[in-house]
Amino acid sequence: MQEVGGSIPPSSTKPYPAYSCNSTKLHNLNECIHQDWGERMDENKQSIFRDIPRDLSDEFFEVIASSGDVKIERIISRGHTSPQTGWYDQAQNEWVMVLQGEGQLTFSDGRIVTLVAGEHIHIPAHCKHKVSWTKPDTDTIWLAVFYT
Repeated sequence: MQEVGGSIPPSSTKPYPAYSCNSTKLHNLNECIHQDWGERMDENKQSIFRDIPRDLSDEFFEVIASSGDVKIERIISRGHTSPQTGWYDQAQNEWVMVLQGEGQLTFSDGRIVTLVAGEHIHIPAHCKHKVSWTKPDTDTIWLAVFYT
């Protein structure tokens, strides 16, 4: 881990502590701190397991980060499946992991893949697939990364 420090901007009266960052190629200080020089990154941390909607009559999709050709999405299912007709046929690759719960993916070639907490799969662009089952009595939390 690399320690990152810097000087206090002239307009700021807040002390400027050292920050820890996992990046070994720091291009600028803002990779580890916000524009507000005194604000620590841990004040903005969030939990992927919190703020789950009570009403999950529809599957819940939330983009938690995106930049350029990369999108990271949290998906919460409770007995949800993809529509009976049609397939996901995405222009981007998808890496998806089940963080909690359990789900099944069905591919257009007939393969069925069951994922439980901690398991992940890479789905190449244009590989037709759908969610064919998720646990009905448990929140299944997926983390999906879409990229080219």
